[in-house]
Amino acid sequence: MLTRRSRRHRLWRRVALALSVAVSIATLLASASGAFAQTDVPGAPTGVAVYTYKSEQLEVRWSSSDEASTTSFKIQWKSGSEEFDSSRQLTNDPATSIESDQSTSAGERYVEIITGLTDGTAYTMRVIATNSNGDSEPSGELTGTPQSDPGQVKEFIENEVVELFEDSYPWLRETWDYIETESIPVEFFKGTGGSIDRSCDTVEMSLTKCRAQGPFGGVRLGRYYPAPIHLIVHELAQVYTLANGVSAEPGPLALALLYFYDLLPREYALLIHRDLFPTGCVPNELYADGLSALTHGNRDELNYWRSCDLVTDTVADEALAVVRSAAAGEVPSWLADTYGDGDGDLDLDLIWADVKAISNPDDRAAAVYQLRNTFGGYCDNQKATQSAFGSGVTRNPWRDGRCVPEAPTSVSASAIGSGKLTVSWQEPPYDGGSPIEGYRIQWKSGTQEYSASRRAVVTDLTDLQHTISGLPSDTAHTIGVLAYNHNGDGAVAEITATPTATDTTTATLLTARLDREHPQLHLTWNEALDESSVPAASAFTVSVNGASRSHGVNVLGNVVTLDS
Repeated sequence: MLTRRSRRHRLWRRVALALSVAVSIATLLASASGAFAQTDVPGAPTGVAVYTYKSEQLEVRWSSSDEASTTSFKIQWKSGSEEFDSSRQLTNDPATSIESDQSTSAGERYVEIITGLTDGTAYTMRVIATNSNGDSEPSGELTGTPQSDPGQVKEFIENEVVELFEDSYPWLRETWDYIETESIPVEFFKGTGGSIDRSCDTVEMSLTKCRAQGPFGGVRLGRYYPAPIHLIVHELAQVYTLANGVSAEPGPLALALLYFYDLLPREYALLIHRDLFPTGCVPNELYADGLSALTHGNRDELNYWRSCDLVTDTVADEALAVVRSAAAGEVPSWLADTYGDGDGDLDLDLIWADVKAISNPDDRAAAVYQLRNTFGGYCDNQKATQSAFGSGVTRNPWRDGRCVPEAPTSVSASAIGSGKLTVSWQEPPYDGGSPIEGYRIQWKSGTQEYSASRRAVVTDLTDLQHTISGLPSDTAHTIGVLAYNHNGDGAVAEITATPTATDTTTATLLTARLDREHPQLHLTWNEALDESSVPAASAFTVSVNGASRSHGVNVLGNVVTLDS
């Protein structure tokens, strides 16, 4: 007979055995699950593109759908009746083929160049991802034909630069749209570097008319350059800053350009020709390298940064911080550190002196134009440019030429009778860099001058019109309208109109209020009523028990009181 203790002991042994079996099953399932996971192969590569702009070569670019589990890529090609096989295959290491250190809209972007191909022969390309468990399904197939004609350069820039990086750096899209709209040539050329040819009528005209253009094409890119995306971004940065009109608010990037000029010792401040600068230390090229490093992420590819002894590791970190802030539309902290006075304000005279010291005329003109609104604005680009080049009377446009609005547009005036004119207008095309606070309306006739006694102010920016009353009828009047901001009055837009004696516009009834105590009815109109008004004061009668009478009507300005 089993005792209670022995039964309890057997019961616990069964429970322990059951738990042990459960744990073993769980362990087996986990191991099986791991085994199954280890047999997975990567997903097929995506976004494959093939470009041909170099003789006997095809460039293949793609993205990965399974970066974590991919250990290598296989790029395969064939032509004619050939089949894909390992004899026409290149194995690629993902770690060494990532195109950019920066994230893009397509995630990581990989690149490989297939050489030794035959010009004029069509090749079909595909990419396979692989790991220790095997190969993925092949990507979609694309065809390319090696040739030296750089016909695909615009497609390459659009797809592999602008679309991939524009989310983080919108200035790329602004620049590319500008190049397309202005039909600026873009081409590869047989060389080792890139350049932009700029053509302007005069230095002064460069503020508004300098464009990236020239006899050899607007943007030229070295066909055999080892890092084409870096070079493309570098050249687009030059267009963005120097071809004015690309950006609505490019001021901070002009400060980044000024930063690289400030790197140079003062003895180089007046140098113009790049061959006279310290080796590699050409400010506008250092600036363009900075934007390229920010966008593309690989500082090792920056030719000018590498060759300029002034760009130490510490300076490179600081320079990248300046460019990063400027590209985000922010004023870099470097500005306050360099130009701040003891009171925490900026020394605008010192900033202006350094802008005037920029040696390259194109760079100086671009800085003057692009910094026009950064410190409150200035009124006249032409005067500022003349001062920047030593021939102007404005010593400092931010201090001596504060910017005010341009003249209002679409100004019109209509006669509404009884010596009244209604003036209407539209806002100016440029507010002077500061918000418009209101409008001033002034009028005169004959030999009169504008004066404070004939002036009105409109501060309701949603209703751009004003009615002038009490004018002599049948007399021509000149009406001037101007906008003002915190810097002062802007340019005046004028129009001439003649008020008439007969009111042609029906007054609008605003309110009707019954005074039961007296009793009276009070009617309030939008204008004063007289015999020439519509309706005229005599048009009102009072009807009591079916009988009308004209007495009991009192008109005072724009209020009509009717007694019962």
